[in-house]
Amino acid sequence: MLKRITFIISLVLLSAGVLNAQVLVKSFMDTDSIGIGTPVKVTIEGRLPLGIPYSIKIPDSIPHFEIIDKSELKEENEMDGKKFTQVITILSYDSGVQVIPPFEVQVKNKKYLTDKLSLLIGYMQQSETDAYRDIKAIVPAPPFKWTKELIALVVGSVLVLILILYLILRKKKQPKLEPQVPPKSPYEQAMDELRKLKQGWEREEVSARDFYGELNRIFRWYVQQTQEFSSLDKTNQEMIKFLKHSLLPKEQLELLIQTLRLSDFVKFAKYIPSKEEMEKSWFVTEISIKAYQNL
Repeated sequence: MLKRITFIISLVLLSAGVLNAQVLVKSFMDTDSIGIGTPVKVTIEGRLPLGIPYSIKIPDSIPHFEIIDKSELKEENEMDGKKFTQVITILSYDSGVQVIPPFEVQVKNKKYLTDKLSLLIGYMQQSETDAYRDIKAIVPAPPFKWTKELIALVVGSVLVLILILYLILRKKKQPKLEPQVPPKSPYEQAMDELRKLKQGWEREEVSARDFYGELNRIFRWYVQQTQEFSSLDKTNQEMIKFLKHSLLPKEQLELLIQTLRLSDFVKFAKYIPSKEEMEKSWFVTEISIKAYQNL
C-alpha cells in the first residue's frame, strides 16, 4: 500500500514538471522607438499543453501609456500544444525611454510573467533626404513709360465710361431683385472652409496653433450638423469615444483619432508640428468628412 501511494505522488510531481516545461509566455513589439502620440502594437504570445485552462490579465491602464485598442484572443491547436496570441495598441505623450511592465498569464493555479519591454519615445525629426529650396533673388520690374498709344487708349476708355454712365442714369431706376442663392449643404460649407484654411496656411497667414484649432472646429461642426451629436461642446477624448462607434473604416478611424490627439498636443503641450504633419492632418480631416458623406 505504501509503495502504491509513493508511486502516485511521484507520478503527480512528474506530470507537474512536464506541464511547467511546456508553458512558455512572451511579449514583443513591432518597433523599439516611436514618435510622441504614435500608436504601437504589443503582442502577447504563449504556448501550453492542450486542454489546460488559462487567462491573460491585461491591466486597464499602463503608466505613461494609454491603451487605445485590444484585439480578440486568437488560439491555434498544434501537434505539440496550444498557441495563443493577443495584441494591444498603445500610445504615449511622455518623451524618453518608457518601460512596459510584464503581463501576467495564469495557467491553472500558477502565474507566468512575460518580459518587460522598453520603448524610446521622441519627437518626429525631419528627414535628412528632404531637399532644400534655394531663395531666388527679386527681379526688378522695368520702369513704367507712357506712350502715345497708351494715352489714347486711356482717354478713349474714360470717354466711353462717361457715355455709359450718362445713358444708365437717364433710364428709370428699377428695383433690383436679389438672386436667390440656395444655401450650401454642411458638406459643401465644410469643404469650402477647409480650402480657405489651407490657402491661409500655404500663405503663412495662420499659425500652427490656429491651424489645428480651426481644423478641429470644422470637423466638429460638420459632425454636429450631420450626426445629431453636439460635438462642439465635447472634448476631443469624448469625440474619440463617439467616433469609435461610427461606421468609418478602421484604418481611417485610427488616422482621424491620431489627428485629434495631435491637435490637443499642439494646443495644450505647445508642440510645434512639422509641415508634413500639418499637411497630413488637413488631408486626414478632408477624407474623413468625405467618408462620412458617403456612409
